[in-house]
Amino acid sequence: MGQSDDYHQIDDDVLVAILKSLGIDASSDEAIDGAIHGILDRRHSRLVQSTILHVLGQESQVTVNTGILEIPTASITLESGADYAGAVVAGPGDGSQAYSLGDRFVSTATVTIPADLPMGYHTLHVTVGGRTQDATLISAPDHIELPDSLRRGRLWGWMAQLYSIRSG
Repeated sequence: MGQSDDYHQIDDDVLVAILKSLGIDASSDEAIDGAIHGILDRRHSRLVQSTILHVLGQESQVTVNTGILEIPTASITLESGADYAGAVVAGPGDGSQAYSLGDRFVSTATVTIPADLPMGYHTLHVTVGGRTQDATLISAPDHIELPDSLRRGRLWGWMAQLYSIRSG
């Protein structure tokens, strides 16, 4: 769909070329299957996503990839560098099927990010079975109100597409 809600057909060779420029081989059905499995393997080999969004004032669940019967531990370092004093509790996973990764199976558990986490860019530290991995934890409000001073009158500003800006 285009920005004007009209449908645009894109040729397969264009999609294949775009995916190739992103490092993904989609030149055949076998290559596509291999690319999908590679992405899933990389996703399941990480303990936790590299960036996590937390909505301010709400608890949120973070999925942790674990071995079968492994229980994660987690802590949070606040943007200020201080340790978060509240409890970061581990719990059961979402019940999804275990994923075969090499010679082991990967299951899931969760870590609960508390509702009272302050706004900011924090670091979530997760440890499972001797492995530790960090994730950027962004705690932000679900929306930001427009200031009264901007509600009156016309809003405008300059815009440039990022790919069109060149540094010299």
